Amino acid sequence: MPHLRIPRSDAGQLHLLTTSLKTADSDARGGKNYLPPSLVEEVTEFVNDGPADAPSEIPTPGFATLLAQRAVLEGDVTRETAEAQVAEAALDTYISDYIVVLARRTLRLKHNVAVLDYHKLDHSGNIPPITSREDRRTVARQLIAGDAAAAAAGFPLMANPSATELDSALSTATIEADQIVPADRALQEIIEKIRVARVQAGVLVQEIIYELRHATRRNEPSTAREIMRSYGITFEALPGEIPEPGDEPAVPATPAAAPSSSTPATPDAPWWLGASFFYGIIRCHNYHLRFPPCRARWAREGGFFMPTRCGARGRGGNAMLRSRAFPARRAPDGGGVLENDSWDGWNPHGGVSVVGPACDGGGGIDLSSSIHRPCGSARTRHRRHRRH
Repeated sequence: MPHLRIPRSDAGQLHLLTTSLKTADSDARGGKNYLPPSLVEEVTEFVNDGPADAPSEIPTPGFATLLAQRAVLEGDVTRETAEAQVAEAALDTYISDYIVVLARRTLRLKHNVAVLDYHKLDHSGNIPPITSREDRRTVARQLIAGDAAAAAAGFPLMANPSATELDSALSTATIEADQIVPADRALQEIIEKIRVARVQAGVLVQEIIYELRHATRRNEPSTAREIMRSYGITFEALPGEIPEPGDEPAVPATPAAAPSSSTPATPDAPWWLGASFFYGIIRCHNYHLRFPPCRARWAREGGFFMPTRCGARGRGGNAMLRSRAFPARRAPDGGGVLENDSWDGWNPHGGVSVVGPACDGGGGIDLSSSIHRPCGSARTRHRRHRRH
């Protein structure tokens, strides 16, 4: 079922109040009174202008008149502001042209740079920084006074533009800027009156809604809504409902934003891009492999964890590991060279290191999967290189 929308804006409240007055007057002539006469009279006094206290005084403006005056005064402020901006832009152009022409004339006619001192300019003829309206007026007055002082010292008067033209542009900009203040003051007075009247407007709107709900409580819901619509009340359809004529469509719900995570999700890397992270220090000394301290460590490889043990020895004695990070080494007592293309593992039961997906068949551990099973199958393969 569509739900009733209470107007919140000044224009919406005024529309409901004026429409209610017209419909109530029409229903009263037909013998139907959905609103009590006292409420209709109160709304009429609030919306329309009241009588003047004296014949020479202006009638008290009603709510409709206040809103109309606000629109007019807002237009006046906008017009005066635009005209002031145009005048300021023209004054800025006159100032820049005056300084540039004065500097070029001084250079062309080889005048003494004292003429720039009279205008309170540097000897390079740069335009002073102008950051505000007051800065622009100050510079314009300095140039006008400087032209008179330079003429008294024997320098020719400025032309194109002249000091007189600059003074005219300054006067126009000052007048246009001064006209903004009265228009803005009048607008603020109307806004303050509307702010005070807005409270009573909201109360009257609620009273009209309550009276209409009470008067139409025994009617069918659709009939009651039609009566309320004739009094300026609007309804809004719920999500999934088809709006009736004159109703506002449902406002689509804004989907909730997905929770943001400070740490972006990182996809799992393939096994051939996995890196082995050793927790320990590998130290090579006298062709011995040492892992201090000797306890189980864990290394990450290929998306699963595999255990490594400390102090493991190869079949032919102490042996080194060969991997992507460490080159191949040979055991000093004729042992084998350990090669491993996937990770730095070895057989702790007397065999050589794993090569590829299997391990040594001498009772080692198969590290080709996440389940470590004993070696010795036909898939076990390794390469043993004799010492030269």
